[in-house]
Amino acid sequence: MSDDLLGSAIGSEEEKHESEASSATVGAEAFAAVLAGHLAASHPGVARRTEEFLEKQSRLLDIQFRQIEAQHHLELQHLRGRSVEGRLRRAGMRLRLAFHVLLAIAASAIVIALAMALRDAVTS
Repeated sequence: MSDDLLGSAIGSEEEKHESEASSATVGAEAFAAVLAGHLAASHPGVARRTEEFLEKQSRLLDIQFRQIEAQHHLELQHLRGRSVEGRLRRAGMRLRLAFHVLLAIAASAIVIALAMALRDAVTS
């Protein structure tokens, strides 16, 4: 119990540091974006570099979007394949169950036949 409390305290402390670091990074990026925007208005070199950076980011987003679409398509194919596999597996389980039931009936018939033969041998 105390290990759980200690683990959760350490985990929450680590998560707190990570969230502070990520919020600091977001704050720094926002500050840099605002500063670049102000500098771009007054310096053409900064404006050109800012435009190049934004074009690169746009291309990166397009690539990521295409990758997500392709991944989604592959995931749908995988799920469809698992659906077919599930149907085949259930059919195989039904066949196995039918075989076991048939085997149990045959074994019961043999036991009954042996019991009847043994009874007839003892009574005659």
